[in-house]
Amino acid sequence: MTEERSSADARDGEDIRAAAEGDLEAFGRVVERYQHVALRAAWLVVRDEATAQDVCQEAFLRAHRSLARFRADAPFRPWLLTIVTNVARNTVRAESRRGGMWSRLTRTVRLVQSGPERAVERAEGRDALLEAIALLPGEDQDVIHLRYFLELPEAEVGDALGIPTGTAKSRLNRARRHLREVIAAHYPDLVPAALAVEDVDV
Repeated sequence: MTEERSSADARDGEDIRAAAEGDLEAFGRVVERYQHVALRAAWLVVRDEATAQDVCQEAFLRAHRSLARFRADAPFRPWLLTIVTNVARNTVRAESRRGGMWSRLTRTVRLVQSGPERAVERAEGRDALLEAIALLPGEDQDVIHLRYFLELPEAEVGDALGIPTGTAKSRLNRARRHLREVIAAHYPDLVPAALAVEDVDV
């Protein structure tokens, strides 16, 4: 654990203990510290900014209600992201039943941005990659989102998913393999990008 991470965990511990005793300002500092990463995590699942903001609001409310059960000496970020991901996936399931989320995802991944040709190509490649990830099983999506989009180390990926670090590493290897298979079958132009995923070390 880096010195910066240790310092952040210490600040979290102090604020969380105070928040658990009813100090709303302390919890406000926690929200401010993690609202950006929480919003990113929510968006990766729901693919809509307004819905992601709603997910974050609900997730922070749930986290606040659950502070009494949180160990103040444990890392807060993976615990929070577990709540965010659960709320986001429940939202996706609810909206999918109404048919709304699929059309929203389709609009997102097929969006072609204006601008120079190379910028458009990068946008199309990014959107195709997001679409490929969306075809993976939910468990594979979760581990890829946490590791590569939120840039969590493998230990925190394990904490967020409630599994040992070794199991998180195994799931990540499996998810990368599945992603390469999906890309090779449906998005052959992205094969170099799929191979690059295997080599990323965040």
